[in-house]
Amino acid sequence: MFAQCTHDPVITPASLTLCPGDSAVLTTQTADSYQWYRNGDPILGAINDSLLVVGSSDAGSVFKVLVTLDSCGEMSPNLSIGGIAQIAPLVYWYGNALFSDTLGIHFCQGEQAYLQLQPPHDTNIQWYADSLPIAGENDDTLFVSANGNYWVTASYALCPNSTSQPSYSTGIVFEPVTQPQIGWVDTLLCADPPGNSYQWYINGIPVFGGNDQCISATFFGGYYTVDVDYGSPCQETSDPYLLLGVPDLSALPSVAIWPNPATEMVNVSSATGALIGSWRMFDLSGREVGTGSSSSHTFSIGLNGVTAGTYLLMVAGHAPITLMVM
Repeated sequence: MFAQCTHDPVITPASLTLCPGDSAVLTTQTADSYQWYRNGDPILGAINDSLLVVGSSDAGSVFKVLVTLDSCGEMSPNLSIGGIAQIAPLVYWYGNALFSDTLGIHFCQGEQAYLQLQPPHDTNIQWYADSLPIAGENDDTLFVSANGNYWVTASYALCPNSTSQPSYSTGIVFEPVTQPQIGWVDTLLCADPPGNSYQWYINGIPVFGGNDQCISATFFGGYYTVDVDYGSPCQETSDPYLLLGVPDLSALPSVAIWPNPATEMVNVSSATGALIGSWRMFDLSGREVGTGSSSSHTFSIGLNGVTAGTYLLMVAGHAPITLMVM
């Protein structure tokens, strides 16, 4: 029979939870000798009244200590050290993205793109762009307005000294936006640069038949805009072009037409004898009702199918002329 020891060793602190970057010291009572154990196995060299434990390797382990006093050894109760797992920060993106590829997430220039850090990372936040810290960007949400590779470092509130970073960065790419400009070409309003298709508007209302690069606008005042399809995911409506009235066409040569009014056919001749190229005819709503070209200084236009009314005849390089159809 062996007598029970008169001492009952315990470990201080009685409970402990460690973050990955934390450390702590376990202690026990003063005695003659000691041997610390980790998960049931003696720790080599751990023969003092204290033991240093670190979160990165000791969290989740069970410790005890054998304390010998007056040649009597007594084992302490077990101490289980809790741990807080450290995971890489998770970042979501928000915005009207076009697509994503190996370069990153693509947006049209001017679109709003956001990166948002997800819980539980909420402390010591620092955003980076192309490996450089972004000054003042320490919130969970980052507004992105320039191309780059973005990432963030952060901690848990429970583990402020354990900062982690993601294993990846988020690439953001802004695609250039193509916007047509409106200008005058001879007596026509034209969109530049040219595209695949067109839709013109006046005061926000679609122009009937306004589906060409150029339209006649010499007899309508208002705000003109145009949508042009460039086959690009990033394209915008033109800025409004304010037309206050008919431009000064006095410097352009004129054409002669006869008969006027006309019924079945009208003849057109250049007053200067110059060769006539393309021509177009519009009704008063701006709808194109005829188009063609000529390599002579005189040509004829058939009016079959043209309803009675007033029309504007536009001959390239010449002042427009009004035609009455009976």
